[in-house]
Formats: sequence, structure tokens, C-alpha cells
Amino acid sequence: EHRRQRESNPLTQLQNVMKLSDPHRLILLTSLILFSLSTIFTSGSFKLDEGDVGKLNPQYRPCIKVREAAKTCLDKTTSSDSSDGSTTIKRSCQEQMSTATKCVTAVKKAYQIINLSGCTKLIQDVALCQAEWCSSYGSSKESCSKHCDVKKADLRVCETKHVGHHVKKAGLDFDSSMLFE
Repeated sequence: EHRRQRESNPLTQLQNVMKLSDPHRLILLTSLILFSLSTIFTSGSFKLDEGDVGKLNPQYRPCIKVREAAKTCLDKTTSSDSSDGSTTIKRSCQEQMSTATKCVTAVKKAYQIINLSGCTKLIQDVALCQAEWCSSYGSSKESCSKHCDVKKADLRVCETKHVGHHVKKAGLDFDSSMLFE
């Protein structure tokens, strides 16, 4: 019984761990580190309301004008010629529809880059800032603005840069003021 008490003593257990060989100590240390890291990412304190820290939804506002032009063209051609509408639509609205499609595709590509590598750190900074200063109990609009407005502005600059680059690369005009209206 005395031996059983001695084995349950934490100091004795620590001494037994110290008797392990170096490879066994490394395995034990590695497993403890992995276990502690796995608990961090499953902990409720790291979960945000949004559920995902690193993603922005595409904003198609830069495409509003070209999409409206294509829609107007389609409305005009379908109302003016009802006999062979498909041929008329193809001839007169093909360019506007192509431009609208190019714009939407360019914006989608831009947001893929933004979410995968372009602005990920800024997205995470804004999400964590909002979780800490804007959505916690007792937080005020003043503290939220004070701590997060600069981060949001930096994210908007990054977002505008990438969307503008891809829209211009598609051969279209880009009005940065339309992105965040």
C-alpha cells in the first residue's frame, strides 16, 4: 500500500517521466503540444459569431452600370421585336452582355484572391477586432469605432486594390467609389 501511495504522488510521477529516454520525452512533449493546440481551436473563446474568420463575400457594385446597360438593352430588344427575339438579342446586346459577364467574372476572381491570400490578415484583424470590441457584452459604439475603424479602412483599401486590378485587367472601367456605397 505504501508503494501505491508513492506511485500516485505527483513528484514521483514527474521523476518517472524524467527517467524516460530523449526520444520518448520528445514524443511526450510533441503529443502534449498537439493536444493543447487542438483544444485552442475547439475552444468556445476562439469561435466568432460569424463562424468563419477569413472570408469576404463578393461585392458586385462595380458591375451595376454594365449589368443595367445589358438589362436595358435586353428589355428594349425584346419589347421592340417579338417575332425573332433570340436573333435580335444576340446581335444588338451581345457586347453589353459580354461586358457584364466579364465584370462579374473579374469580381469573383478578385474576391478569390482577397479571401485566399490577398487580404487574409486584414480580414482576420477586422473579425477579431469586431469580436473583441463590437460584439461583446458591454461594448460601446465608441470603443468599436476607436479600435476597429482603422482596420476596416485598411481592409477596404486592400479590397479596392484587388477588385480594381481585376476589373481593369478585364478591360473595364473601375470606379472605386461604387465598391462601398
